[in-house]
Amino acid sequence: MKKLLMAAPVALAMAMAAGTAAAAETGSGTIKFTGEIKTGTCAIDVTTPGSPVGAPIFLGEATPADFKAPGTEINNTSFALVVDPANGCSIDEGFAKVSFASNDGAHPGNPALHALRAGTAEGIGIVIRDARDKDIIPHGAESKEFATAKDQPLVMAFTAGYMNTVASGAIVAGPAYADVNFTVTLQ
Repeated sequence: MKKLLMAAPVALAMAMAAGTAAAAETGSGTIKFTGEIKTGTCAIDVTTPGSPVGAPIFLGEATPADFKAPGTEINNTSFALVVDPANGCSIDEGFAKVSFASNDGAHPGNPALHALRAGTAEGIGIVIRDARDKDIIPHGAESKEFATAKDQPLVMAFTAGYMNTVASGAIVAGPAYADVNFTVTLQ
């Protein structure tokens, strides 16, 4: 058994050497690496009912006919941001606010909405609402205050859905994808 294991790397090295000598360059390309370097002092969990922490928020499928008139909102999905002392967060008595901003900016047809990625569905944006009073939290704006208690987890509940900015006949179908950043400020 030991001899077989020792022979395998030698055979592999010989095969690689033979392949290298005979191979000519057949093409090149680019590898795209993505990631993020975050600021802040603690991890904030994004949760949706029935999904693991950090899972993408799935807003489902729709057709242009589902949007009866501009401003129609469909497929609302609940989600929450959780600030927990167990994750290294320092929470005192006071309040927190959240702001949301799409990487692709505000929707050009309604600046309160978050734009979808270029090359995806058109005439549709993402609407984010405070789950407490259903008020829209516009792109780049802060939410109303969430009360905080010393050393207690803070759960901030929201909904997100699709909203059209044009008549249903002008909606361009396609994937609906948006990266929306959030910032939680504890005060």
